[in-house]
Amino acid sequence: MRPALALELNDAQRLLAAAAAEAHRDGSHVAVAVVDGGGRLIAFQRLDGASAAAADAAIAKARMAAL
Repeated sequence: MRPALALELNDAQRLLAAAAAEAHRDGSHVAVAVVDGGGRLIAFQRLDGASAAAADAAIAKARMAAL
């Protein structure tokens, strides 16, 4: 069993900011989701130009990665 990671909102916001900065450098239009160890959404950001499907995909990928 993997140990549970405790992320707080401030941590999640820093992750979103880092992901957004990287996407801007690459010229990417992405959606980013941060979840806790149980796959529950903590924070989400959809950058300008990202598709609606990217939002659903980001959340699903984050949940699957956590579980």
